Amino acid sequence: MKITSFITLFFFSAALYAGEVISSESVDRGSGFSELKTVERQADSPNETSKHRYLYHKNRKLSEVSKYSISPSGSYAAYVVEPTGNIILYSSSDGQITALTKKFIAPVKKFSWNETFEVIEVSFKGKEPAKNFALE
Repeated sequence: MKITSFITLFFFSAALYAGEVISSESVDRGSGFSELKTVERQADSPNETSKHRYLYHKNRKLSEVSKYSISPSGSYAAYVVEPTGNIILYSSSDGQITALTKKFIAPVKKFSWNETFEVIEVSFKGKEPAKNFALE
């Protein structure tokens, strides 16, 4: 659980604009993916803090996320972008980012991978039916 110098430098320089990073923790998720959890003091309200989760692949910041899943092979990651709720597919082989949704559908319950058939099923909370998306 170490923080790379790149990520540390990035977040402390970003803190000049977004608020002060009070604490951060990097968690290795395998296949080059990592999650960075931060607690940040709000720039416009110094007595308030907020928690953030960011998904990285190697040294590339993918997004602030609310939920994510890495495929069993490590070839893909699917994640929900904060604050829009859009679902994104990232290919680790070529760095391609594909928007699976263009608008918020419902909170994501879980991601289910079937790399053999090149599909990911996204289940939603509530009454919204699950949707399948091609791994492209």
